[in-house]
Amino acid sequence: MRNVIIAAFLALQIGLPLSYYLGDTPHDERFAWRMFSPVRIVGCQIELTDATGGRRARLDPYAEMHVVWMNLMKRGRLPVVEAFGRHWCGKAREGGVAEPDLRATLTCGAADERLVGICRGGPVDRDGDGVPDGYRDAPGCTDDAAACFKRDCGDRSIADCHAWRCRVALLKGEGNLCQGDLR
Repeated sequence: MRNVIIAAFLALQIGLPLSYYLGDTPHDERFAWRMFSPVRIVGCQIELTDATGGRRARLDPYAEMHVVWMNLMKRGRLPVVEAFGRHWCGKAREGGVAEPDLRATLTCGAADERLVGICRGGPVDRDGDGVPDGYRDAPGCTDDAAACFKRDCGDRSIADCHAWRCRVALLKGEGNLCQGDLR
């Protein structure tokens, strides 16, 4: 019996962290083996839209939910977005709305954004040299700043590279959360 308990404990200690590496939720590291991970400090922007009946009314997330839910959403936790969707849609149905439509856009920073020049200062080129200002002191950029920008972005423009490299759209606002559609 003791060996079974030890085996179950070890399976749990290995299985939970392994689920992060085998899963598809890179912004939820609660059970991963990553103590000093940059994902913990990545911030997300959430936008909620009531699209019931074809209208588009932005919701104030702080008026709609507790600040703890809001903070968890800002960390990219999709199960929290799903749970809020069920809660909001349930309230709307109780209020007489037959087919509520809630859309969510969740855009997060890349986990390594503090290390990449295009992400550090944003898509800003104050001196007009064609290289974003974030490359002036970017870690890992010991070459010419223009060469580092080319390495990170290829032939993309500054704005396109910033959107491609630094922003990750976890939810694009295309699916109705009231129908369980997280797109």
